[in-house]
This record gives sequence, C-alpha cells and structure tokens, in this order.
Amino acid sequence: LSAVYVVYFRRVAGSPDGSDDRVDMVLFFGTVGLISAIFLLPLFPVLHFSGIETFSWPDHKQWKYLILTAVLGTVISDLLWLWSTLLTSSLIATIGLGLTSPTSIIVDIMVNKQTFSISFFVGTVLIVLSFVLLNILCVVEYCDPVLEWVRKGWSLLGPTPPRTQSEVQGLLEGTSTADNSPNRNSTS
Repeated sequence: LSAVYVVYFRRVAGSPDGSDDRVDMVLFFGTVGLISAIFLLPLFPVLHFSGIETFSWPDHKQWKYLILTAVLGTVISDLLWLWSTLLTSSLIATIGLGLTSPTSIIVDIMVNKQTFSISFFVGTVLIVLSFVLLNILCVVEYCDPVLEWVRKGWSLLGPTPPRTQSEVQGLLEGTSTADNSPNRNSTS
C-alpha cells in the first residue's frame, strides 16, 4: 500500500508528463480533503443513528483546541513531511519522523525536569545515529559500508571478492567466468 502511495505521490500528483517530482501542494491537499469528505462524511449519520457513535457539537473551548491541533499538528506537519519527501526521499523523510521521540525526551528533560532510564538514552542515540548515517549514505556517492564489510569478510576466506553485479550473479548461478575460488588442489 505504501508503494502505491509513493508512486501516486511521485508520478500522478507531480507534473503531467511525469518528468519531475514537483507536486502542486494545494491540488494534492485539496484532493485528499475532497476524497475524505466524499467517503467519510456519509458515515456520520450512519454511526449516529445506529447508536455506535453519538455525535455532538464541540463547545467553544474545544473548537479552539481542535483548530489549533488541526493547523499545527496536522496541516503544518504533513506539509513539512511532504516537502522533505520532495527534497530528499520518502525513506529519509520517514526516518526523520523518528526524531520526534528523541526531541520529546530532550524537551521533557529540559522543561518538565523528568528523568529517564539509560535505555531511553541508548534508544535516542541509536535513532539519531541511524538518521545521520542514512543521510551520509544518501549524500556520499559510492559509499556502501555494508558492501565493503562483506567484501572484507569474503577476502578473509581467501577468494577474491566479486567486484561487479555480473560477477555476483555468476557466483550465485554457478556460471562465473572469473576465477573467484582459490586453487585448493595445487601442488606448489
């Protein structure tokens, strides 16, 4: 389902010819609002008259909090997330959402003088570290430390590690033309 959303977001909501990833935000949010109104508004009377969920209008104080929450917590955060998706990628934007946990822990420590166990701090460091490393991997070209670790581990076993995708595929299929295995039967 997420893949369908990303494809729609990148291609259909973008330019008509699909040549770039720019999205008309007003059109996108308007479409989301229209679809929500068409499919969700008819549920109100059904739920109310069936007794599953009774509907009552909020009072004046509740309206203020609803509007404030809608603007700050939904519209602005969604707008910033969509913007970050366009500037980076959906992966980095989604991992960036995970930074809300470390941020809220820091705010709770500074403002509310709360104390947390060491596991919270370890988790916070891991979240921030993963976000930073992911950004470095996405910015630095030809940087794949996992592949380098695999190559180093492979070289410790003796054979020359494969360098190209075709060599890796040949090893997997058993039809490699390169000599990637040590000659164990040689008589020196």
